[in-house]
Amino acid sequence: MIRGARSMAAPTALTLYRALIPAAAGLLAPDGVLALEFGLGQGEEVAALLRAASFGRFAFRLDLNGRRRIISARPALSSALRFRSHERPAGDIF
Repeated sequence: MIRGARSMAAPTALTLYRALIPAAAGLLAPDGVLALEFGLGQGEEVAALLRAASFGRFAFRLDLNGRRRIISARPALSSALRFRSHERPAGDIF
């Protein structure tokens, strides 16, 4: 690498999820579900991000080849209680 040069690596889905997951924890309704697709081998890291953001329940879904590809998660009870039904954003379909 040239001295002083910076890496121009493209952002990955995990880069996006590091910002999205903590924000979603405070926005989901108590009965809301966050579903995320991830690349091969990234499931445990996505699960760790969910745990760190107070998602208490999550489950992996398998693709047609039997590999973990999707994770669905619900907020933990303590984070879900912060969101009251009358505070839902306008246009919310729930």
